[in-house]
Amino acid sequence: MVDTRLTPFPRPLLIKQFARRFRDAARQFRDGPDRSHTSDCLRRSIGHIPAAPPPNYLDAIHSRHEDRLMESCGVWLIEADKAGLIPAAYPELRALIDFHRQEHMNHEPLPPGTRARQYRCPSNLFQDIVGGHGVAARFLGRGADGRPQVELVRERGRVKETGGLMPQLVPGHLHQTRVARLSSTCEALADIIESATEGPVVEPPKHDGSRPKRSTTRGEARAKLIAALTLHHKYADGSCLNLAPVGNNRLAKAAQVSVSSASAFFEKEFQGYEKYRAVCRDTGRLVAALKLLNSEFAPHNLYGRCPADEDDRVAE
Repeated sequence: MVDTRLTPFPRPLLIKQFARRFRDAARQFRDGPDRSHTSDCLRRSIGHIPAAPPPNYLDAIHSRHEDRLMESCGVWLIEADKAGLIPAAYPELRALIDFHRQEHMNHEPLPPGTRARQYRCPSNLFQDIVGGHGVAARFLGRGADGRPQVELVRERGRVKETGGLMPQLVPGHLHQTRVARLSSTCEALADIIESATEGPVVEPPKHDGSRPKRSTTRGEARAKLIAALTLHHKYADGSCLNLAPVGNNRLAKAAQVSVSSASAFFEKEFQGYEKYRAVCRDTGRLVAALKLLNSEFAPHNLYGRCPADEDDRVAE
């Protein structure tokens, strides 16, 4: 539901305001902080501005400015979503925003069998959208000490980077420089927010307490729920980075479907929500369930340890 407390101005003005923020951030990522900002930072850090400031001071200022700018972009996204400015046509983006706004989950105990989990915060939200924060690796087996042995996958002479929402939406996004990725992501977010006025993507907030009617097209709700569930568990390349179960109402909100559709989904696919929670306690079972839901099983998954051409069968 749209938080009307965050919409004191007309919707078109809010759209322009948030879009202008992201376009200004794109410029700052490209050009770096302006001279006045750099001077203010130097004055605060060393008390004065030397005629020839050491390079390490300038590097530290630019790095700190970039970190603060990424955090600001994440905060703006959360505010824009609360104001109803993120179109429903981007469920993956809305699911990421919903995931990172739950900062209280950072203090919850880890699920059994989980050693670490992603920290939820505005800065990580923006980086999850930009992408390139992971690297592709090839599993080679385990060494004598039991530790996994991997080999980094290289592409075009450098380590192949993975992860993020933008690479899914824009082919070749990760082939750009880091600065180009940051700035182009801000430009894309500005375009997305401006598109909220084009067509019936997001209805303006209603003050009578009613909610927009959700889609009931056959099969559409299930596809949205599977996409939201896959995104919640950070499932990719046969692994899950988040084993925490998602609540029924939260999944419905992320997928933009009714709560009853989410309940029916858990009942049909997992034989109930409690059995889904039990699956989340086992990484292997959770990966298999998501692989099955996403129709990623291939015939070779049925061979087990013995390939089809080596299967010993009793001669008739």
